[in-house]
Amino acid sequence: MYFPLRRIPRYDDPRESTWGIVRVDADKCDGCGMCLRACPSNALVLETRKARMKTEGVVQCMACGDCTAICPRRAVELTRSYRFTHAYATLDRGPLQRPRL
Repeated sequence: MYFPLRRIPRYDDPRESTWGIVRVDADKCDGCGMCLRACPSNALVLETRKARMKTEGVVQCMACGDCTAICPRRAVELTRSYRFTHAYATLDRGPLQRPRL
């Protein structure tokens, strides 16, 4: 019996997954680094005393909102949630909302 070969999905393949995006308002950010410490996926970096999303490698922002909730100056905003293809079972989170403070 012949079974056609199928490619194994990979979570770091942009065709299979889209990760969250965080926008940092540089005018409001004072570089305290609280968002970096709160981020469970290590998706943020502090550069020239301002926070920003990493640009190199696979940035796996889970769109959890921890960085948004902890920022004392409200400089961090979630702009896009994650999305996976049919190969992965995920919970539907609905539209992005500000975290409960």
